[in-house]
Amino acid sequence: MATTVDTRSPTHVSVNRLAKYGLLTVFVAVVANTLVRMITLSVSTVPVGFWPLGWGAVLGSTVLTTGGATIVYGGITRYSKRPNRMFTIVAMVVLLLSFGSFVAPPSVLAAAPTSVLAALAMMHVIVAVVSVGVLTRAADNAETPKSTKNTPT
Repeated sequence: MATTVDTRSPTHVSVNRLAKYGLLTVFVAVVANTLVRMITLSVSTVPVGFWPLGWGAVLGSTVLTTGGATIVYGGITRYSKRPNRMFTIVAMVVLLLSFGSFVAPPSVLAAAPTSVLAALAMMHVIVAVVSVGVLTRAADNAETPKSTKNTPT
């Protein structure tokens, strides 16, 4: 009698499912950050040439960070018994660390008004909330792998 045991975590998420939820995460975060950018530009005085609110910076950083979050979540689901909890903790730590640039701003941020800095901080929060909110649902309905036993029939 042979026994095969699946060593993956109980909430393992398939690559296809992770990719679907990852793309949804990217899409939702890009739409939300685009709206924040547009609102900020319409109600705030933004310094001329302020690149952190340029299309490339907003879209590029949103896609990179949500894509990175998807990869991290995929890795966590493979090795953690409580991946959603672990990923939420990791995302919150990364969010807090990302606020470091607002505490000791580089020269480009020093020239920005408070309303623009608040919008940039809001974009960081949006990426974290959307990443946690969408990606942790990838495992909610995922098929739970079970141990399989080869027994004679």
